[in-house]
Amino acid sequence: MGHINQLRYLKQFKPETDSVLEVGSKDYGNTQDFRSLFDCEYVGLDMEDGKGVDVVHDLTTGTGELGQYGLIICCSILEHVKNPWLAAETLTKLLKPGGSIYISTPWVQRYHKYPDDYWRFTFPALQLLFEGLELGNQHLSTFTAGEFLDLALDPDCDSAFQMTHGNRTYLPCYELHTMGTMNETPETTHGN
Repeated sequence: MGHINQLRYLKQFKPETDSVLEVGSKDYGNTQDFRSLFDCEYVGLDMEDGKGVDVVHDLTTGTGELGQYGLIICCSILEHVKNPWLAAETLTKLLKPGGSIYISTPWVQRYHKYPDDYWRFTFPALQLLFEGLELGNQHLSTFTAGEFLDLALDPDCDSAFQMTHGNRTYLPCYELHTMGTMNETPETTHGN
């Protein structure tokens, strides 16, 4: 479901994988084609059927009939989920050991209803949601093609408001991008 900077980020940080789950895969006619980047098992998941959707499922209800995947793409989704902590828990369960998840979510963006719009996230919030994952390659972008800020170089986002082209007189939308990685060996639960 992504926009151009999500596609650019994924092209740059795309891990090798044997399987992909794209969350929010319904094509509305103005979205980026992540599927074409991969030559492996690819499952498009959404809450409703449509072009680009292979499985209809609500991640807040658990994993359902889904398997595990080497890469999960979750772009512009978490802000629309009533219970993002439940979706994050399910997404973590769907990752293969050593697998990765690409998360992109608004930090500063207008209200956009689909079916509703509930949340805005910071990187510390994403780390809380995805406690079992190591989050890296943290970037901030606008919706202008190629406008990225590497947060390893500017962790406090001091340069974010200077990241403009031309004489922009409005506050741009800012979106967070990160790649989370699952440990190679799943942790065992003590006492079980």
